[in-house]
Formats: sequence, structure tokens, C-alpha cells
Amino acid sequence: MANSSVQKRAPLPLVSVIMPVYNTKEEYLREAIESILAQTYKKFELIIVDDCSEKPVEPIVRSYHDSRIQFHRLPKNKGASYARNVGYHLSTGQYIAVQDSDDISYPDRLAVQVKYMQKYPNIGVMGAQYHVLSSDSKETLLNKFGSPEYLRAYTLFVCSPFGHSTVMMRRSVLAETMIRYDQSVICDDFKLFMDLMNKTDFMNIPRPLVSYRYHKNNTSNQKGE
Repeated sequence: MANSSVQKRAPLPLVSVIMPVYNTKEEYLREAIESILAQTYKKFELIIVDDCSEKPVEPIVRSYHDSRIQFHRLPKNKGASYARNVGYHLSTGQYIAVQDSDDISYPDRLAVQVKYMQKYPNIGVMGAQYHVLSSDSKETLLNKFGSPEYLRAYTLFVCSPFGHSTVMMRRSVLAETMIRYDQSVICDDFKLFMDLMNKTDFMNIPRPLVSYRYHKNNTSNQKGE
């Protein structure tokens, strides 16, 4: 007879990783996809939204035989913010993780962020430290850390408090506020955080979880015509 004092563990939450793609170099795209597939946290769905790339994307994605990958191609190039919103609407996870198609998530990224999300239910948007990858060097870029109030003030008076590809958000916050990426602005991530800063608390994890690839054609510098 089972011991009645033993409680069942709550099921692990599903994480939806949203990855917009537009003409990403194959080497970079594969590194990005493989960094998610290599996560120690296994309960995720990877939603790849091809923003009508001129370069073939689907054969690259289909070469990974993993049922957790979903692929969706847009009929017209609309920009990364539109693609991210499409990815969100296709997703089903309790947590939404951002992953650009030329950046690299470290193997424990999702596990660490889910742990923090479960520990701090007041946090709706979470980032982390990250490394910047350039052609000839690798350096650590530290985010600003402090209380949720400090991060709100930093967002209001300075700039974005997060490295975009480090961000994880609660689905419940996005659903309740109906806030999405604004397709009419260039800095769509900054605008998103501005819109959310008085709706939920922010947190940055004081450890690097992502390598951000900085180059003139990276996802963060792209906007649909």
C-alpha cells in the first residue's frame, strides 16, 4: 500500500521557446537550434517562425528529427516583432523564452530560469547576464541588477534592462495584459518592457546564460519592410 504521506510532485511546466528567423547564416541557425535541443530542461517546445527568408530555412529545421520543434513560414516578410507575436500565438507553454536565431543558450539556461520563476511567482519578466560574441573576442556584458523597483526605473530613464535573448516571461502576464511586441517601432523589445514595467516585476539572474552574437545582420537589427 502506498504511503499516503508521500505527495506527488507537480508536473514540470512547459517552456515555449520562440525563435524568429530571417536569412540567418546556416552555421549560426544550427548553433542556435542545437543550443536549445541540448538543454538539461527537457520539457519545452521550440517554435521557429521563418519570416519569409530568401535563404532556405525549412530543410535546415527539418534535418532535426525532434518532435518538440514546430516550424512555421510566413508568406511575407513582416519583421522579427511580427514573427515573435506569431510564435507566441502558436505556443502553449506556461513560460515564454526568447531565443534569436543567431544566439546561443547555455545548456542550463531553461532549467535555471524555470527554477527562479517557480521560486518568485511575482516575477513576470526575467533576464540574465550574457556574453557578447564578436569575430575576434568574447567578453562578459553585465546587466543591471537590483530590486524590481530599480529595474523599472532603469527601464524608464536609461534603456532596456535585459539582453533580449536571455528573456523568459510568464504567459499569464502576457495573456492578462494583452501586451505584445509593437511592430511599429524599431526597438520592439525595449517597447515591450516599457509596456510591462508597471504590470509585473522584473528580475535579472546574476549569471551568464546566453551568448549573444553581435554583427550587423543579427536578428535584433532586422526590421521587415
